[in-house]
Amino acid sequence: AAANALASARGEGIPSGRYPVVLGRFAVKDLMENLVLPSVDTTAFYAGISAFMGKAGKRVAVPSLNIYDDSSGVGFAYKAGLTDEGLPVGRTDLVKNGVLTGLLASDYETRRLLASPKSREKLGLDPEKFRQGLVPRNGFRAGDMGRRCYDTLPCKMPTNTVIEGAPDSRTSDLLKKIGNGVYIGRLWYTYAVNGLPAGDFSCTVVADSHIVNNGRIVKSLKPNSVRVNDNIKTILNNIAAFGRKASPVQGWYTGFVLYTPDIAVRSMRLDRVCAGMSE
Repeated sequence: AAANALASARGEGIPSGRYPVVLGRFAVKDLMENLVLPSVDTTAFYAGISAFMGKAGKRVAVPSLNIYDDSSGVGFAYKAGLTDEGLPVGRTDLVKNGVLTGLLASDYETRRLLASPKSREKLGLDPEKFRQGLVPRNGFRAGDMGRRCYDTLPCKMPTNTVIEGAPDSRTSDLLKKIGNGVYIGRLWYTYAVNGLPAGDFSCTVVADSHIVNNGRIVKSLKPNSVRVNDNIKTILNNIAAFGRKASPVQGWYTGFVLYTPDIAVRSMRLDRVCAGMSE
């Protein structure tokens, strides 16, 4: 950590443009926590604020991407016997082979979505044909840091969320795949700039990020010198490859644990923060 901090202090900036990138697992966590998981949520569909409105049962990402949440905790960090609505826990396939196949759900929110006269329009298909994707396995009474708390109402909460993909590669192979680009270790302050349905977002590239030339890390990228300005729907359909090992990472002030490999993306828009200013 100390060596990385010293290297970052001597880091360099890059000009604005589109770059192939490798997203480290902490960067993937930030995108999942702030953009993807809030969109694969029964409440978001009921309110019409998901990035995937009308996409239930349809492709939303590259066919090699799989995302699921397993609230049973078998083999994972977060463990539960039953939901706080007294229902069985288990695995919910959110995205399977690039197709939106399920949503994080509580019993109340599932019933509310199904009762909506606009449920077919919101989901994009007959809700009865999507019932398997609305099984309420994530209704927990969540307090600070995702801790279960008796005096809160059950809400949808991710628990152990897993990203899988093929083909899988070592991180060094992912760097070779992007050639000349950027390794993004961490992102900060990720938010939807035009509302979540649009998919547009912005965030700052911070620590543990590097400039890649000819498939090798050559120097550190100066922290806070570059912002990502892109669209999450575009990125999910622009994934090139996945790392071999899915490692756990916990979000900032959240209770769920994300298991993810590094992910190579063919192109992301990076804008220099200090463009036009002397350094």
